[in-house]
This record gives sequence, C-alpha cells and structure tokens, in this order.
Amino acid sequence: MSIATTIDPATWFHRMREEKPLYFDSDISLFLGAKGAWQVFRYEDVRRGLDDFYPKGSPYDPSIHKQGSLPLRALINRAFAPSIVQKLEEWISGYCERTLDALAPAGEMDFIKDFADPLLATVIAQFLGVPESSHPQVIGWTAVFAGDPGTISLETSMKAQREMSELFTGLLSEREKEPWHDMVSHLLQTEIGGDKLSTADLVSFCVGLLLAGAESTDGLLGNAMYTFIEHPEMQEHLRRCPADIPKAVIEVIRLRGPLMAVPRVIEEDQQLDSLHLRKGELVNLWMGSANRDPSVFPEPDTFDINRDNSKMINFGYGIHFCLGNMLSKLETRVALETIFRRMRNIRLVPGAVVTRTPNAGVFRLASLPISFDI
Repeated sequence: MSIATTIDPATWFHRMREEKPLYFDSDISLFLGAKGAWQVFRYEDVRRGLDDFYPKGSPYDPSIHKQGSLPLRALINRAFAPSIVQKLEEWISGYCERTLDALAPAGEMDFIKDFADPLLATVIAQFLGVPESSHPQVIGWTAVFAGDPGTISLETSMKAQREMSELFTGLLSEREKEPWHDMVSHLLQTEIGGDKLSTADLVSFCVGLLLAGAESTDGLLGNAMYTFIEHPEMQEHLRRCPADIPKAVIEVIRLRGPLMAVPRVIEEDQQLDSLHLRKGELVNLWMGSANRDPSVFPEPDTFDINRDNSKMINFGYGIHFCLGNMLSKLETRVALETIFRRMRNIRLVPGAVVTRTPNAGVFRLASLPISFDI
C-alpha cells in the first residue's frame, strides 16, 4: 500500500500509532525535493508539534502574533466581514445552480473534474476579488500545488508564486484606487489600533490563501461526496435536513480531511519520547492519524455526524487554526445544499475506479465518476 495513493489510509495510521508513533524517515520528500523528516502520528504529539514546531520569521510566526506590534491574524479575521461572506455565498449558490443546469440532464459526470475542481478554485479567486478573466490562471496555479510534491520543481514553484505575487500586487494597486466588495479591498481598509497590513503582508496573505486552497481545502467537496456515496442513507437525511450539512462536513473533515499531514521546522533542540530532535530538522505532523486516534475519538473509523469533534485538529490547532477553514466549509455547505436539492441516489458509475492525486500529505480525489437521479 502506498500512503500517497491509497483510498483508505486508516489501517496504516492505526499501525503507525501502535508500532512507530515517532521515527525519522530519511527518504520522505515533503516539498520541493527536500528529503528527510520526523514522522509524528499520535494525537497529543501532533498537537504539540503544531505549537512547538514552526518556521521562524514568517508572518505567521507565533512570536509575531503574541508579541509583535501588528496583530496580523486579528486584522485578517476582521476582514472576513459578514457582508463579504454573504455576497460570496450568493455567488457560490448561483455558480452551482448554473453548473448543474448544464451537467444534470446527462445523469452522470466526473464529479471532481466537472464540478468540484472548477468550483473550488474559482471560489477562492472570487473571494479575493480576482477578475473572472483571470480565474483560469488561478485554476492552473492551484493544479500545480495540488499535485505530487515530489514532482514539483523549484523552478515551477517559484514561477507560479512569482506570477501570483504579480497578479495580487497589480490587484492591490487597482483596489486602492477603486475599491470593490471583496477581500482585498476590505483588507486595504481594515485597521486595528491604527495598524494596517503592509503591501508585502497583503500579497503574502493572498498567495498563501490560494496555496491553502490547493494544498488543504481543495479536496473537501470531493471527499464529502465520496463519503456520502459510501453512506447513501446520509444523502436522503441531508436532503430532508439540510441544517445537518455543516456537522456532516465536520465529520468528513475528521474522517477523510484533505489535509492529512503538514510539515514543520524544529526551532530548538529538544527531546520527545527519549529521541533527540535537532534544530532545523523537518517534522511531518500526521493530522489524519491524530483525528483517528481512539484515545480521543471513540470508534474512530465510524462515520457519525453527532460525535463530539471539538478536539479535531485537521484545520490546525490554537494559534495555527487555518484561515481558510471558514471558506472551505462555506463553499462545501452551499454546494451540497444545491446538490442534494437537485440530485438523488448519487452513486458510482458501474466499474468506475476512484483514484487519488498522488500526494502523501493531501487526500484529494483525482476522479469520481458518478451517476444520479434528478
């Protein structure tokens, strides 16, 4: 079994927590060809890693949040204004309706390629205020970073990030002159205690949100649909009780979240389980394993929308809570409300093979051929 392609990683997660909960893998490639990292699988160790292991000097360094003069996260959270979210929800709903108008009459589609991928990339672009003429370019960038990290060359990565930075630098200049009702315009105007985000911080944030969509949230809708195909009774329940969709999505995130692992850098030499972890080494935190740890989640492989998921850490933990989590949950909820209102008895096309994009740290389906009744 390859953890980068398996559809069911649960068995491997359970075995690793029992047999090798913490070890150094000299061969693993996390990003841009970097090899070698500590592998961490238990819930408590993963949570500790999110607190203790972090790249120093980045805008999201905990020391900047706790001690710095610019409360970056507070500014960004302020910019997630209800007016922006409401307009985005309306846009998502309209997009889903138009897309299903075109796709539904056929009674089948590749849910990932025909619906989920175009939706999720364009939602992030729309949220930030990227003009629709540039949406195809955004889809291309997200495709680069959603692929196998071992195959992403430094040149390709730097080119994509440079192009993203250029787009947002130009967009910021335009919005300063003529604001829109979008995230970029709101960030430009937001102040807390007289502080504003610098242009560099704004560009970094916008690029980071695009990358988060590619690397962590891009697969959530497809993962949810596959899970509901496995549990057909849930489709009918959510059609009748759409208010339960948010907690069903939360359980999908725990059981089959897009972001299975995140890399961190060790800031200082330290001991963990009698092992010496050295400053500068990489740590791979397996959140997919942590969220199936039976010491925290009873019967962890059972899909239960009524379980207590307050300790789930798939979108991060504490100060590292993922800024994109609200966006991901919003787009998934609205899409599923539309889908279950218009489609019934969603099932795999006979003989279809469900495949993943090869990436150990991200669970993202590459193809999901479905048929359905309308």
